Amino acid sequence: MIAEGILTAQFFNVLNRMAEEGFQHAADGLEEMVGKPLRFHEPKTELVELLRLPEALGGLEKEAVGIYLMAEGDFHGQIMFILPIEKGLEMADMVLQRDPGTTTVLGSLERSALAEVGNLTGSFFLSTIERITSLSTRPSPPAVIVDMVGAILNIVIAGSAMAADYGIIFETALEIGNQTTEAKFWVIPDTDVLELFNEWSIQEYG
Repeated sequence: MIAEGILTAQFFNVLNRMAEEGFQHAADGLEEMVGKPLRFHEPKTELVELLRLPEALGGLEKEAVGIYLMAEGDFHGQIMFILPIEKGLEMADMVLQRDPGTTTVLGSLERSALAEVGNLTGSFFLSTIERITSLSTRPSPPAVIVDMVGAILNIVIAGSAMAADYGIIFETALEIGNQTTEAKFWVIPDTDVLELFNEWSIQEYG
């Protein structure tokens, strides 16, 4: 279990700093890919009990798109960029520079485009963690999963090396040109990593 002290202002300062810097670097990389002005909106950060994640994502039976990566090294856990299916279709249109409403199914091209969004976002986020905390970490190749939220959550739970109690949700929006779509970015560190974060945040921020 996570110590009560982890829910401190210092802990959230660390999370917000990592999210803001990571999303900014990811936006720079994605902008080069799509060739248009692009930014992530300032994320809203929340630490959520793992059992409450379906509620935060609209329910177990809500169809969603998850772009999934494993994080390995000193920082180990799971990362997922998750969107309701309709938002996934919107994002595919945006990244592939199509008119809104063009994409109605996620074929191999659309999945590849979404995988690259997740890959860049996850990789830059982990790079920010490594730079700020000196915890070594590296991402796995991304996988795109289209399924019900409950099925996606089962994959996350099965992939946890140490039973995680909490997930971190960064709620943001991706803006490309005059198009915007909302997205949730999950980070589910294994329990021992959250303890390390707590110790580091207290040392860094007092």
